[in-house]
Amino acid sequence: MMFLAPYIRARTRLLVALLVPAGAQAAAPTPAPLLPVGLGDLGQVAGSLVLVLLLIGGLAWGAQRLRLTKGSAGRHLRVVDALSLGTRERLLLVEVDGERLLLGVAGGQLRRLHVLSAPAIPEFASALHAATHAGRVETLAP
Repeated sequence: MMFLAPYIRARTRLLVALLVPAGAQAAAPTPAPLLPVGLGDLGQVAGSLVLVLLLIGGLAWGAQRLRLTKGSAGRHLRVVDALSLGTRERLLLVEVDGERLLLGVAGGQLRRLHVLSAPAIPEFASALHAATHAGRVETLAP
């Protein structure tokens, strides 16, 4: 069997040479040379990235601004305060046409816990007087 190995190799080479065209072996693809990236290209990419991020931030700010101003005009209902009691439970203090309602929200249910009257707004002068004179102790001079 050893004496047949060179004979089989020679026939295999001849068969491959006949079946494969001669130009196919020489036409192996050569890798394209790498192009150097300059600072100008990096600056252009970084500038484009900053521009896109600023555009996204501006659109988000504008959407939030529109949502706040659009919903606040002409409302009769306002959430004054909210307190989270757990993962799904919370208390809401809601003002409706001059009345305040204390609502309990839990598990998809809403219950009115208490009805309060809206606090009266004191006049500015009396509020200023109370704020400036609070905690002041008057002493008599001898």
